Amino acid sequence: MEYKKSFLDGPNDLYTVIFTKNIKFPTLIFIHGGPGLNCGLLEYLIEYDNLFSALQYNLVLYDQRACGRSPPIPLEVTHADNVNDLLNLYYFLVSEMKMDIKGMIGHSYGAKILADCIWLHQLNVFPIFVGISDSLLTPRLKNILLDLAWLRTHDLEKYRYYFSQLNDRNLPKLWQLTEELALIVKQSENRYPAFWANVEWYEKAKDILLTLNLPINSQVFNSVRRGMYSNEESLKLNIKNMKVAYLWVNGLYDSIMNGESALVDQSEITAFFQSAHYPHIEENPRFCSLLNGVLANESTRDEFP
Repeated sequence: MEYKKSFLDGPNDLYTVIFTKNIKFPTLIFIHGGPGLNCGLLEYLIEYDNLFSALQYNLVLYDQRACGRSPPIPLEVTHADNVNDLLNLYYFLVSEMKMDIKGMIGHSYGAKILADCIWLHQLNVFPIFVGISDSLLTPRLKNILLDLAWLRTHDLEKYRYYFSQLNDRNLPKLWQLTEELALIVKQSENRYPAFWANVEWYEKAKDILLTLNLPINSQVFNSVRRGMYSNEESLKLNIKNMKVAYLWVNGLYDSIMNGESALVDQSEITAFFQSAHYPHIEENPRFCSLLNGVLANESTRDEFP
């Protein structure tokens, strides 16, 4: 059964789309990664590539504040803004649209938004975390290490300089290293395919993104990350300490978000063995089957403890 796409005039004027398979089905909200990105790739794949065709739920997607096709705003976007936007969207869908929201899927940075929304507001919804680590410090350090590895083979003098700078756990310094290295390695097309394990999916996604031409909002990217990296407490997701049931899915090849630890920590993480940072796309049939089964078992849960 295929999805029917419609647009929603929701809260905060965010670009929001609803994919309806059956009006009797419950609904899931998907929160895309970033910050600064959008839901364009996933929306395209659902509409034209039958992604999530095996899922027994309707889907709501949206572009985060000032990102993608959501309207620009004059003010700086913060992580707290994104958390509040998700909360407002949830209550709008439940109260105004009378939707049965059974779960939320947060991918990458979207999982951070979801985790903080659950922690702060105790939403009666099942969280699904995809492609994430329990602390945002982990992917930041791994990105720096990958950037340094790339730099070592392309500019040894710059490598030696930045290698000498990474000598303690100072968060402001890590932020500065991140910004400076990003400007250097963005010229490399060989640095970023590490986010995908399946070459065909990587090529397809790259072509779709070129067609969509929805670039990252660099101002949102910088403002949100700067706020989150202001102190170590804000970097935590606290997934393992949650008092609610949840699902956590990581790809084995996702070297940014721990990767191989998905094999070791099997009590917490469901490992997808043919995926990197996008297991919900690269192994979509398995992802749909997993969600159908897990959410069916959660359907009798009336409220959070």
